[in-house]
Amino acid sequence: MSIPFLAPAIFIIGGIMLFISTFNSLDETAENNNKIKKLMIKGLIIINISFIVMMVLTPYWYLYLIVYLIFLLFLLWQKVYKF
Repeated sequence: MSIPFLAPAIFIIGGIMLFISTFNSLDETAENNNKIKKLMIKGLIIINISFIVMMVLTPYWYLYLIVYLIFLLFLLWQKVYKF
């Protein structure tokens, strides 16, 4: 499998994890909510990894890598998704 096909596959896996974690289950226990929040952050990180993998193919890929890593750190720092 080549990298141009690998990056969308990684994105889809991260998107599925993020999509599943957005729905609340019927039993609202603290343990279940903690698992959902962890799944959401994992999905977000996997989506960002897919962008990074795709950018490796472009010229000056290291600039894109720096930008996406700063974006990921900003999202984690600001707690946009309230984890």
